[in-house]
Amino acid sequence: MLILWQLAIIFAFGLLGEITSYFLPVAIPASLLGLLFLCLALCVRLIKIEQLTPTATFFSANMALFFLPSVVNIMQSYHIIAPVVGRLLLICLLTTVITFFAAYFGTRLAREAMKKFSNGRAPDGASV
Repeated sequence: MLILWQLAIIFAFGLLGEITSYFLPVAIPASLLGLLFLCLALCVRLIKIEQLTPTATFFSANMALFFLPSVVNIMQSYHIIAPVVGRLLLICLLTTVITFFAAYFGTRLAREAMKKFSNGRAPDGASV
């Protein structure tokens, strides 16, 4: 019963995102709005993280299942993307490397800022 309640909370935020997206004058993905609303509810402690942990852990552990329909559609339409598959793979490789370095330097910058604002001590006792 607990899992159903957690799913209801997650789906309610998804529905809130759908409704909001429908009434907005600009096109913003409903799933993104739902996640933003859920994040906001967690930040203001309207919902406690412990209330969603088991279901969120299940979704995270089985995330590959959610990508199967997309992969099947791509494989069915492979003849359309076959001429540009090399370029797509190159773009994927380059953006992966760029994302890696952006995450690395962003984390490093955030740790330096945290160290600066915490009177020279590294966050959580870690060395910077």
